[in-house]
Amino acid sequence: MGGEMSGDHNQYQKERSYLDDRNDIIAMAREAGLKAGQHWDKTHMDTAHIERFAELVAAAEREACAALENEPGIYSQHDMAEAIRARGQA
Repeated sequence: MGGEMSGDHNQYQKERSYLDDRNDIIAMAREAGLKAGQHWDKTHMDTAHIERFAELVAAAEREACAALENEPGIYSQHDMAEAIRARGQA
């Protein structure tokens, strides 16, 4: 008991996070002007679209990292750095 989550719940959270991330990435690509369908249409990918997409992804990651400050267990710069690194492990 003691506040630990079950393995099933953790797996659900990982899958949900993946789907949320995937949907967010697709939305950012479309906002950047990239055309997405069943497969990416390479004829609609120019440098400006890719740069805009990279800007949107970087901004979203900065916001996600900044939001970690409000997470339980973040008490120091070390905790924050570990939480940021853990984002890449999911």
